[in-house]
Amino acid sequence: MKYEIESRETERGFAMVAALLTLLVLMTLSSGVLFVTQAGMWSATNYKSLTQARFESEAGLQRTLQWFNSSSYVAGSGYGTSSADGTPTWNGQPVVLSGTNPSSNYPNTAARDSFYNALNVTLGATGVQGNYSTVATLLRATGSTETWRVISQGNIPGARAAAAQSEMIIERTVGDVPLFRWSWFGTGTGCANVSFGGSGGGTGSFDSSLGPYNALTNSQRTDGDIGSNGGIELKSANDIGGMAWSPWTDTNVGNCSSTNLDAVTYCGPSCVVEEQPVQKLGAPLTFPSVPPVTNPTPGTTTQTVTNCNFPGCSVAQTTPSTIYALAPGKYDNLVLTGGSPVQFSAGTYNVNSFTKWAGELRIMSGPVVINVAGTGVSKDVINFSSATIANPSGIPSNLTINYGGTVGISLTGGADSYALMYAPNAPVVIGGGGVWYGAGISQSLSLTGGSMLYYDRALGSTTGGAGSGPFRAVSFSRSKY
Repeated sequence: MKYEIESRETERGFAMVAALLTLLVLMTLSSGVLFVTQAGMWSATNYKSLTQARFESEAGLQRTLQWFNSSSYVAGSGYGTSSADGTPTWNGQPVVLSGTNPSSNYPNTAARDSFYNALNVTLGATGVQGNYSTVATLLRATGSTETWRVISQGNIPGARAAAAQSEMIIERTVGDVPLFRWSWFGTGTGCANVSFGGSGGGTGSFDSSLGPYNALTNSQRTDGDIGSNGGIELKSANDIGGMAWSPWTDTNVGNCSSTNLDAVTYCGPSCVVEEQPVQKLGAPLTFPSVPPVTNPTPGTTTQTVTNCNFPGCSVAQTTPSTIYALAPGKYDNLVLTGGSPVQFSAGTYNVNSFTKWAGELRIMSGPVVINVAGTGVSKDVINFSSATIANPSGIPSNLTINYGGTVGISLTGGADSYALMYAPNAPVVIGGGGVWYGAGISQSLSLTGGSMLYYDRALGSTTGGAGSGPFRAVSFSRSKY
């Protein structure tokens, strides 16, 4: 008995130790929960702040576009030219309107002051704090045509401060002279410069301001004009639902040749230009050069989308099928195999080429501007012959493809192929009996298999008169802050 009492006395205080250890474990767990909860709260706060900053920066872009289209804007004059990059200058410096600097470099003092006062904004709405400011730099000024780069920064103050930048290129052209006035225009000067092949092909029009093309409610067999600096050829039961334009005379005598420069060559009674007579241009038309693809300049390596092992590429979905996504930015020679969709979002893409693209180019939001460099490419700088363009918005200006080189382009059309193609020096082929909704300008155009063109009449909207048209956004991108 004495032994048992002594044994228990040696255990005295164990309960307190156990209680303290348990309390320590519980406190550690509680601290962990508090830390994780706090981290989640800070993460949510950071996301909220960054999202607000992003929205504020985009609000600045929209407000700047409104300002340029208001009576406050007065175009400058007497610009010089930078010897470094050819941009306009004033007093030997870049032409700038700033919402952060009241003494920015612009020739009209009233416009400069108005911009500063209007585009440095502190927001005071309920639940919204912060401010945005914008800076606009003149990139080009030719007559009444102007191009500006607008950079807007949104700022959220406080312990969890955030900042985000967005950029937009805006452009104004002379009123009543929109760039895309035809369903397609060929800049070449040879016979069959624009050629329709395959029975049933032709042109028509729709109006994207009324919604996507609809054969019953948003379609007409007029205004689908075709233009060329050379000849237009209708090979087999082709119907131009609009006018034909050429500097040549419509002789209606045989086929076009070097001794018979005929504006339109008809296959026979089944080939028709709906709106007669053929319109004669006073002279061959010239178009603005496509700027070099720089800042950033794409490289010449091969980037396979299905590998998705290069910056900007991500996997948006894996089941039931794989969908890839490319963020706005710089890409080299993009290759897609296997037919998977690839998502493109609003912004500017500088791409060297699409030499092999077998799948879907899907527009998730717009406007999307794709600038193609074509460095080192000798064939099919854009090869969409096995691809589909899907722009379900039904607005062609949500996808613009620019290319200034001379290498050929192969396209097919589809139910959602709403786009604009600007390649004034390159031959283009649209095959497969597809449909292209929007407009295009290229060195030549060959439509095969009865392909159709539907011009978007909204592209021809102008302010009227002989003055300048409104400023319009031609590209949009977001900086990663």
